[in-house]
Amino acid sequence: MRTVRAGPLLILVLLGACRAAAPQGAGRVPPPPTTPQQSLGPTTPPVTWLSGTIQEATTGSFRLQQGDGAVVSVKRLGQGATKLFGVSGPSWERLPAKTTVRSGETVCIETLLDGPNLVALRVFLGAGCGPI
Repeated sequence: MRTVRAGPLLILVLLGACRAAAPQGAGRVPPPPTTPQQSLGPTTPPVTWLSGTIQEATTGSFRLQQGDGAVVSVKRLGQGATKLFGVSGPSWERLPAKTTVRSGETVCIETLLDGPNLVALRVFLGAGCGPI
């Protein structure tokens, strides 16, 4: 009698199930634009992406609750330098700097890590983000 290894077969079945469960259709939002390749030197702050739900938004910062429950404070750059984007059809549209960001809204935020501070560069309203 021949023995069949279940490991590789199980992996193939699970990968197929993951692909089948991926969201498709008109309800899908476009991914945020990518960040250019980074060449980090000793004084260059790294770009990071955060995803979660806005708990509070002011003109100076966002308080973001991430999927694991952690709450993170992200500073906004002054004079509208933190760019806000919303979905417009199949792409992202830049929103006015004075756009109101409501509590409970899902966001994907591109940030710089500046010492102990996270600083928002671009904020994508209405969409979460994963690894980019």
